[in-house]
Amino acid sequence: MHIFVSTAMYDYETTLEAMELVESVISQYDGRVGMDIPLLVHSPEYQRMLQQKIPDLRPYPISVKSPYLGSEIIAPKGTTEHHKLIKNCTYAFFMARMLGSPTLTLRTQDQIVSPDSQQSLNPNVFENLEALSYLGRQCNITLNIENAGGNSECCPMFNADDFIELFENFPEIDCVLDIERCIKEKWNLPHIVSTLEDCIVAYRLCNLGNPEDPFALSGRNLEQFFNLYRIYTPDASLILEYDYKPGCTSLDLRHSIETLIQGIGRIPDPISPFRNAHAGMRWALQKV
Repeated sequence: MHIFVSTAMYDYETTLEAMELVESVISQYDGRVGMDIPLLVHSPEYQRMLQQKIPDLRPYPISVKSPYLGSEIIAPKGTTEHHKLIKNCTYAFFMARMLGSPTLTLRTQDQIVSPDSQQSLNPNVFENLEALSYLGRQCNITLNIENAGGNSECCPMFNADDFIELFENFPEIDCVLDIERCIKEKWNLPHIVSTLEDCIVAYRLCNLGNPEDPFALSGRNLEQFFNLYRIYTPDASLILEYDYKPGCTSLDLRHSIETLIQGIGRIPDPISPFRNAHAGMRWALQKV
């Protein structure tokens, strides 16, 4: 279990600034707090910067976030969009290995999906996930799926029941649960967490657009989340995704990290050797 602080800001300059701020904070935690890194495949400048920083990031736990903005798992096979998806994810699996991350997290969608097209797109999703999961296993990288889209107005690709069924169909894939998205879609959080307890490897907690609520939870809801975490997923990691634009400081980040540590009632684990255990083990046991 680790706590990760995300540097996802979707453009080169602000992401670089966020990375420097995050590194100044996580360096105080002796390898127990790490960095969640987006792969901005549309920015050659960012990719060059990230490759140059690989040696500096080795002391920290790293998680890698999907190569979004042009990488859609709804893309039909044989299309330009599908070629881009496979190309970008191949690069993403390579970068995950270079950065020492045992996982790659892919979001369910980025483009706007209409309610009328949801069901017709599902076969594309299942076919692509099968191919990407296989590609990840060849790289010894676990593929995680997150219930999130890049556009706040997206019609979600899956409702809660469909999202749960996804992991029944793909036991080799694990779940990153975006709490803000669960609340927005009015999902039953206790039901989701208790049902997917063997699949959830991390939670994403966002304050994007709402600096007053750094966890997309407040008061009673935050305590409910901590209770669910302790009961069902005490080994899951936590990813803080901050809106840096209003003037986020290192004190803000450190306060949030300490609040999470106090809420879950445990100290994060120190960095361990490169491994790919959770989903792979669950998948292997089901194959026996």
